[in-house]
Amino acid sequence: IDFEYAGYNPRAVDLGNTFCECCDMNNLKPNYDAEYPTKGEQDWFLRKYIAAADPDLNEWLESHTSNEQAWDGLLEELRLEIGKHA
Repeated sequence: IDFEYAGYNPRAVDLGNTFCECCDMNNLKPNYDAEYPTKGEQDWFLRKYIAAADPDLNEWLESHTSNEQAWDGLLEELRLEIGKHA
């Protein structure tokens, strides 16, 4: 039974779990260094996640004059928060 899905979790917990499950979870000793999503893969996933979860925020980030700086700051904060739970 996957008890982590049995109740409410903060979003960062669920996303951290998603990233961990990119690793070979059937292996008793998964190689997290090699299998855990890279920064670029995490950023790609998080951008898609934000576009689906909060279209208004996504639109603001995309239309912001320095949108890469806005994205970079947000993605860094998200990765740090997620990393606490991964």
